[in-house]
Amino acid sequence: MSNMYMHLTNYAINCRNKGKFVFNKGLDDADTGHKRTFTSILDYIRDEYDDGEKKCDEMMHKIEQLIIKTMCSV
Repeated sequence: MSNMYMHLTNYAINCRNKGKFVFNKGLDDADTGHKRTFTSILDYIRDEYDDGEKKCDEMMHKIEQLIIKTMCSV
């Protein structure tokens, strides 16, 4: 409870956390820091969790289906 930044997801507040917040300098370092691209997150999931089972592709398909169903309901 004493760490004020532990559970914050708001970038404007979290970027004030001196020492632990890592700013991205551009798209070249999109796989580090606190603002990452969606593509870099997918690459990370592929590298760490896929094990050749195409889990990331499966997850992307589910995300796409969720987006399609959400748009259809609107």
